[in-house]
Amino acid sequence: MQIAKHVAQKQPILYFDYELNIQQICDRYTNEDGTIPCKFPQNIYRPNLDFDMAKNFKERRAYLRMRIEEAVTKKGIKLFIIDNITCLHPNLSKANEAATFILELRTFMNSLGASFLLLGHSPKKKDNSPITLDNLAGSKNVGNFIDSCFCIGQAKTDGNEKRYIKQLKNRSSQIILNEEHVLVCSIEKGEDNFLYFKEEGYAREKDLIKGTGNITPEKEKVYQLYKEHKSYRKVAKMTGISDKTIKKWIDEYEEYYTEPKAINEQANGSNEIESAEMRNAE
Repeated sequence: MQIAKHVAQKQPILYFDYELNIQQICDRYTNEDGTIPCKFPQNIYRPNLDFDMAKNFKERRAYLRMRIEEAVTKKGIKLFIIDNITCLHPNLSKANEAATFILELRTFMNSLGASFLLLGHSPKKKDNSPITLDNLAGSKNVGNFIDSCFCIGQAKTDGNEKRYIKQLKNRSSQIILNEEHVLVCSIEKGEDNFLYFKEEGYAREKDLIKGTGNITPEKEKVYQLYKEHKSYRKVAKMTGISDKTIKKWIDEYEEYYTEPKAINEQANGSNEIESAEMRNAE
């Protein structure tokens, strides 16, 4: 919604919110007493989707197309936000169905000269690994046929309101917010009762989802011995620590202190390949 509010300063935008009803929107964007609601820009259009949500997935997608086409032809709206795509298709975790859904929507929007921002939930991961395109709605195929993609992750902090923003794909320019340099934000309600992402700085994604590495001088010494091409067993004998613990400490050290290899080059270098894949699929 913050993106929509920013865009609406210059041009109209239509926000399809399949998650929150009108009462939930009012509760979220009102002061604590519930007496002063947020005043949204007039350029933000938000249709009531209660009727659509009562339909099945196929009918829901048909009504979405009808509403978009009407907004373009009658109101001249060219920008749309759809929140979220899991409310439009039940099987996005299946590669073929995800690709078909995205390509059909993309072709439809291109025919109208319109642009869209799709929001999707990432399934809960069992581990604390960095977020990738593979996590988007359960299928990487969703990400293969879009121009750019970013994610919002939850940071492990003392509170629950810290989030971080990371770019996953960008066809037209270099990725700046990679896993070594994500944007950390807090969520705060402004004086206008609007919820804002407030920038707090940058961090490594691993430090936010796993915490900082607990590297003691003893662990540092173990790693240096290992770097001298000594085996786990040899290091264990030299230090009096079990080889199982030695391996654990070395893995921990490398996880937090080994630099990744050309993250931006890998992320941006795949654009040309993915573009060819998209042309073939179309």
